[in-house]
Amino acid sequence: MVEVAAAPAVVSAAPAKSGWRKWLGVGVIVIMAAVAALLLLPKDNKQAKLNSPEAKTDSATKVQAAPATAPPAAAVHETVKAEAAKAKARMDSEAEALRLQAEKKQADALATAAKLKADAEAEAKEKERQAAETVRIEKEREAARELQEQQRKMAEAKKNIEQICAAYLQGRCELTVFDVCKDFITALDHGVLLTPTLLLLSPLPSVTIIGNLSDTEKVLGALRLPKANNE
Repeated sequence: MVEVAAAPAVVSAAPAKSGWRKWLGVGVIVIMAAVAALLLLPKDNKQAKLNSPEAKTDSATKVQAAPATAPPAAAVHETVKAEAAKAKARMDSEAEALRLQAEKKQADALATAAKLKADAEAEAKEKERQAAETVRIEKEREAARELQEQQRKMAEAKKNIEQICAAYLQGRCELTVFDVCKDFITALDHGVLLTPTLLLLSPLPSVTIIGNLSDTEKVLGALRLPKANNE
């Protein structure tokens, strides 16, 4: 009985030894799988993250966010461009205002110069008119004085010849008096250019005496009248 009992003990020990090795092999395989998993996991995780919706969203966000940095530069460029345009427009407006102001000043200066010239010309013309008027008035006055002087001389000459005729001819003469201003044809016919003038037409030869006839002796001599007739 002892031997029968020992045989099963040997038989049971053999399977126990075989199971340990089996589990050892399994453990080794598990360890190798874990190592392989550790080596392959980063790539898989990265691929999984890239393939995951969150990764795609992050990528899209990053892709969309990258161009978002460009608009500020474009916006700054547009702002600078707009400010430059405003500055140019302001400078153009100021330049135009200065040009218009300069043109206005030039126009005002020309208008002032033209007005001064016109005033000077008007003043000169007025002075010329006044001078001409003064000359005209002076000439009229001179003519009036000469006319008065001529009338005075004519009156004296008429008075003197009438006295001579009355004293020396005693009605033996015909005395005719005419105004050369009214009867200038007669004056031209007899060659009378100055007044007063006394013409002796008969007896011949004819005699012309110019003046107021105040010198009685000369008049009597020119008329060929003797002084003795007065005695």
